Amino acid sequence: NKEYRAWLAGTKVEGEMEKLLDSLLWYRGFFNGEETRPSQAEVDRVLGLFDAKQLVVGHTTQTEILAVYENARVIGVDAGRCELGEALLQEKGVSYRCKKDGSRVRLTKE
Repeated sequence: NKEYRAWLAGTKVEGEMEKLLDSLLWYRGFFNGEETRPSQAEVDRVLGLFDAKQLVVGHTTQTEILAVYENARVIGVDAGRCELGEALLQEKGVSYRCKKDGSRVRLTKE
């Protein structure tokens, strides 16, 4: 997380670290179907590199906030589509889709 934040702030990185950081920012293959997704083990390995439990990916056009992998390890939200009327809420380690009508749905593996 420290290296990623520094990179986002403009610190120059090169080689494999640059590829890794850039791919985390732009990769959308999680949401195109099973055949394009990295395995659960690959996702767990990358999250482990950053000592992270979850990856939230923005600007991923979906019909609703979408969680993939066990325990909602990767969540896709589209901040640009407010008309969907959904928001992501993370409370006490649990992720929820909050809907326009005030209800919320716990995110689990799809």
